[in-house]
Amino acid sequence: MPNEIRVTDVQIVPISKAILNEEIGLLHDVWAQKKGHSEFPSRKDLNPMDLKAILPSLFILDVVYRAGKADGFLVSLMGTKVVEFYGEKSGKSLSAIDDTDVSARAFGTACD
Repeated sequence: MPNEIRVTDVQIVPISKAILNEEIGLLHDVWAQKKGHSEFPSRKDLNPMDLKAILPSLFILDVVYRAGKADGFLVSLMGTKVVEFYGEKSGKSLSAIDDTDVSARAFGTACD
């Protein structure tokens, strides 16, 4: 039959190979490996050196818990490219970051 697809005609390609951006492909591979069967990897499982090639473009947020409930995020790591764009925010609460500051930097970068 001409419309029939045989299993031998199908090539399974890892999603990282199908992603055009190599940095996102690397992040996907490490993320998938570290998370196992969970939805997200644990912070203790993420070693920034596993992502050394893309570290300048990454930021990591830690969840802040109060009374056993997620209550916000803390910027725990910012790569140098992220810092160039947003300014240094490591150690700050995400809710404490002035949105107008970020917007001004984004607008200024887009207009340069």
